[in-house]
This record gives sequence, structure tokens and C-alpha cells, in this order.
Amino acid sequence: MRQKALFAEILPEYAAGQKDMIDEGVSVLYSAISEMLEGGRLKDGKEYRALIIDCGGGTTDLSSCRFRVWDRRAAYRIEIDTAYENGDTDFRENNITWRVMQLIKIALVNRLCPGELKPVPELLSGFDRDVFRCVNENGCAALYRELESEYEKAE
Repeated sequence: MRQKALFAEILPEYAAGQKDMIDEGVSVLYSAISEMLEGGRLKDGKEYRALIIDCGGGTTDLSSCRFRVWDRRAAYRIEIDTAYENGDTDFRENNITWRVMQLIKIALVNRLCPGELKPVPELLSGFDRDVFRCVNENGCAALYRELESEYEKAE
């Protein structure tokens, strides 16, 4: 995302059409849909779900998608609905990478000073729920409260 902004600043004449551009993750989804169509693995009008994980450039981006495909004989109609944590296109910018770093620090402190912090598997078990519903009902801060608390102790 930062590179896009940098290129737009350096080369503004090439910024045309960016409003309607799809990101890498969604382009990967289109590629997967194409392969599924070629393999005859899609049912007309049936809803499918996909979790797109795009790692690269120092960030990890996640998108949760639902899609349907209809065969219109001459072409396919593809409908994709994409959801992101907190309404952000990449799960709050670099949020996933940040959370992984927090878990690594907690694991290191646990290794160096056993018993000081909750074990990482115990922290991760808190995410064994409907994350989207939790965020919608309680906000993002509630989802990460325990992880944040343990990370502050690790610091």
C-alpha cells in the first residue's frame, strides 16, 4: 500500500484508473476461480467462500471473500463480495504482521523466563471463535485485549 502511494506521488500521470483497480489478493482469487471453471468444479449460482492471504513486501494482508459464478454461455458472470477486518482493505494495514511479531516476542520471553507470561497456544485459543462477530459486537480492541496485555508485560 505504501508503494502505491509513493508511485502515485512520483508518477501522477500514471495514476489514472487506480480507483477501479483490484489488489493482488483479489487477482489471485480471479485466477483460482478461472482454474475452478476450467476444471468444472463450480456450480452455477452457488456461493463459495475464500480466505485470501497475501504475504509480501513486509506485510501480510488478509481478505475474506464470498463469490458466485453464473454461466451466461458467451461469458461468465462473477460476483465477489469482499470483507475486511474493521472495514480496512488489508486487516488494518500491517495488523497481521504486527500480531505475529507480538506472538514471537511473547514466545521468546516465555523461553527466556518460563512462567512469566501466558503460553502462546493459550493466547491463540482465544481466537477459536467467530472473529467477525466478536469484532462487530465488541470492537477490535476486545479481540486483542489479552494479547495486548501479555505483550505489554513482555516489553
